[in-house]
Amino acid sequence: MTARGDLTAVLGRVSAVLFDFDGPLCDVFAGLPAGRIAVQLGDLVEAETGERIDLDTDDPMEVLRRSVGLRPNLTREVDQALLNAELSAVQVSVPNLAGVAALRTSLESGMRVGIVSNNAKEAVDVFLRIQGLGEVVSPVIGRALGHPDRMKPNPEPLVRALDDLELSPGEAVLVGDSLTDIEACRAVGMPCIAYANKPGKAERFVRADAVVDNMTSLADALAEVGKR
Repeated sequence: MTARGDLTAVLGRVSAVLFDFDGPLCDVFAGLPAGRIAVQLGDLVEAETGERIDLDTDDPMEVLRRSVGLRPNLTREVDQALLNAELSAVQVSVPNLAGVAALRTSLESGMRVGIVSNNAKEAVDVFLRIQGLGEVVSPVIGRALGHPDRMKPNPEPLVRALDDLELSPGEAVLVGDSLTDIEACRAVGMPCIAYANKPGKAERFVRADAVVDNMTSLADALAEVGKR
């Protein structure tokens, strides 16, 4: 399977494409493993509170979420440590070349292009500069420092992006690779193209407007829409 749903129909109704970052555009933690960062953040929490977060996850974002309420200002400190780790990680990350090509095709087809991510905006900005896209992708919406409750699936980041673009929800589409992306889109009334980049994901993405298992399919559909 390369696609489910009518990609060109979804894309033909919008004037902006918003991309999630980690997955569709980049494997952020390919060179600096997420599990190592999660352990470091857990160590920080234990040093500050004496409490050990049960690390049944290798997701640094989940450690950040679990730091909430343990001590005043702790979540902000953990988030700052995660931001610093992301800045290091993105320097040795692996771009999703097909995803970056889809982003470029979005621009070439006349779409406005932004990024809405639970990663730090500063890390996304570094990646875009490395790819030579820093001046053409806007807005870039990252997580609110110290407020993991405002990350997707909270629709706030999408609302911020739409406000910056001065568009209604139906005029933009999000390309994401998680259920939280789909949930955020549903909450705000925005269409979602889900990227099923791992086995079993496509079956869980039943609420997406379209599903692709490779970003080349998305680039091809964008090129087709751009010719109309």
